[in-house]
Amino acid sequence: MIKINLLVKRKKAFFASRELVIGITFLMMLLTAGIFWYYQLNSKIKNMQSQISETKREIETAQVKIKKIDKLKEEKKELEKELGLIKDLKSKQKGPAPLLNQISLIIPDEIWLSSISTKGNQLALEGRSLTANNVADFMKGLENTKSLTQIELDKTEQESMADKKVQKFKVTCLVKGAAANLADSNSQEK
Repeated sequence: MIKINLLVKRKKAFFASRELVIGITFLMMLLTAGIFWYYQLNSKIKNMQSQISETKREIETAQVKIKKIDKLKEEKKELEKELGLIKDLKSKQKGPAPLLNQISLIIPDEIWLSSISTKGNQLALEGRSLTANNVADFMKGLENTKSLTQIELDKTEQESMADKKVQKFKVTCLVKGAAANLADSNSQEK
């Protein structure tokens, strides 16, 4: 008679089912870890995508601000040019008036000017005087002004006018500083 040992088969079946359960448990744990890792990576990807979109928005707003800043810089340059023009015009607007005022204050009573002319920053004053001393006083007065330098008597001659002897003279000098804008005015009679 053949004896079958059922215990051995049972042991083998028990060990096989145990290995199967361990294998399935391991696979389940591996699958759970994989799913957990997938969701974790997916969450990180979503966070990074949101950070990327937020950064893109910040870049766009920064570019808009940069454009505004560039536009303001251009406007500032234009305004500085306009201010420079205004300052230049204001300095030229005064022109020869202050200098002519100074000259009119130092002219002695016995002198009258017949012409004032400019060439560059050189000023030529022509006129007549009753005496040569009055011309000398006039030149000393011109030397005392802060706007004129190198005052020289260019010529003087005596002429008759209405039965009187008068001194015809021409004085030249250089205009310095802001008063040098006389070059824009050609010739004025006084």
